[in-house]
Amino acid sequence: MNMKTNSLLEKVIIQKMPPVHSDNRRAIYDPQKITNDLEGDWYAHNLMEIYGQNIFNADCLLGKHHHDYEEVFFIPSGILDFLLIDPENPKQISKIKLDSGKRLFIPKGVDHLTFNKGNNPAILMGYGNVPFDPKRLIPSNGEVLKILLSEAKQYF
Repeated sequence: MNMKTNSLLEKVIIQKMPPVHSDNRRAIYDPQKITNDLEGDWYAHNLMEIYGQNIFNADCLLGKHHHDYEEVFFIPSGILDFLLIDPENPKQISKIKLDSGKRLFIPKGVDHLTFNKGNNPAILMGYGNVPFDPKRLIPSNGEVLKILLSEAKQYF
């Protein structure tokens, strides 16, 4: 993981989440426990299967936005790449590879995008500290969007 930080990006947290059970056949995660140790109320926002891409296509990049609330992503299966930018300091970017069993906490206001560079689908579970409302997705724009797309293109 290559991570440069400033004050807002320093609040990003990556954690390995323990399964409630695992054996040589599976790992079982309790969706309710993904956010148990975080302060406040948390709400399930989405469950996505994200397909692998082997050529750059900006339309296949998910996110390209920020929120006015905190967000948590959990990857029960697969590997996803995340790019995070503090719009107040867009020259600093966090590049994060999140694999199975890991959780990513994103503070409010951090622009982000994700993509699957692998050959296999990845599963992403999203949570927020407010009920989901698509009107609260604030699109990345200007310099922030340009940097996100430029950085993502380097992966392909």
